[in-house]
Amino acid sequence: MYLNVMELPAGTIALARAIMHLVRRQATGVLNIETSSTQARVTFEHGRICGSDGIRRKDDSLGERLVREGSLNVSAHAAAMMRGRPRGLVGEWLSKQGLVSGPAIAFELRRQLLERLLTLFEHHRLKFDFANGASGLRQLDAGNPLHPAELVLVALRHASHNWIHHPGLITWPPQTIALTALGRELLAPAPLWPEEIVLRSMLVEGAANSTLRAHVSRHVRAFRLLYALERMGGVNMAASSRDCSLLLAKHRQLRKHADPYAMLDLPQGASAGQARVALRRLARRLHPDRLSVAQADLQLICNDVLRGLLHAEEQIRLGATMPHR
Repeated sequence: MYLNVMELPAGTIALARAIMHLVRRQATGVLNIETSSTQARVTFEHGRICGSDGIRRKDDSLGERLVREGSLNVSAHAAAMMRGRPRGLVGEWLSKQGLVSGPAIAFELRRQLLERLLTLFEHHRLKFDFANGASGLRQLDAGNPLHPAELVLVALRHASHNWIHHPGLITWPPQTIALTALGRELLAPAPLWPEEIVLRSMLVEGAANSTLRAHVSRHVRAFRLLYALERMGGVNMAASSRDCSLLLAKHRQLRKHADPYAMLDLPQGASAGQARVALRRLARRLHPDRLSVAQADLQLICNDVLRGLLHAEEQIRLGATMPHR
């Protein structure tokens, strides 16, 4: 599936994929993110987001947010401040003073964190790295963490909210379209609109392009979500018998120690750039998610072939001409 106009910012896609990778790893640590104007830290505990630092927005303090929502009485807050200024976490102080209920504070802290993190997805260029290990940086209670899938889905919606609803701009593939493992992980825990729920149910089993076209033609949210999923790698065309035959052919080449050019279907003397393009093309076609591989033995074949393709590209890039071993 390809969209002929409109594109998601490169930073949005890169950060979304990185965050979902941390979910898969059930990671604990700090994701350091650098943009042109911000150096932020986002803390993860067992694949869930529990805090951030370095991101500020105007009128974004917890007190201001609670006042706007009507959860905090200004006069009562001023009287409490006269008795002694807060020490430590503001939310805990407000709760101990009886000014705001614990659930109201937890809800607003969660929404504050979500809105702050969304600003990071607006950048086209950013750098990030992950440091493993526990961090003392925490805003949300362990029992109420922010699921990264919710953050990523909201970020994708924000990035595509100005798109024109025109399904005719999509070049549809002839094959069935289905959710990948990443797509299932993204949509399973996230709150969805009704038309998005219907789209998810179609994609779980795989749907013909005519069925999907009819649905997204009627519902703009479904249209935007489908394309955002495609850009994330959350949907893919179901594997054709031709792709399965290609997998077996590459596995035979691997066992016979084919040279790197043959592994990548390239002529002798092809450049490193051509090898990189060939690797990406073959990796997309032969990825286990795309082939909907469930059996353990087929998973091993896919993984062996992908490692062989990576090694072949590396040999060509480094100028090696020895057969693949």
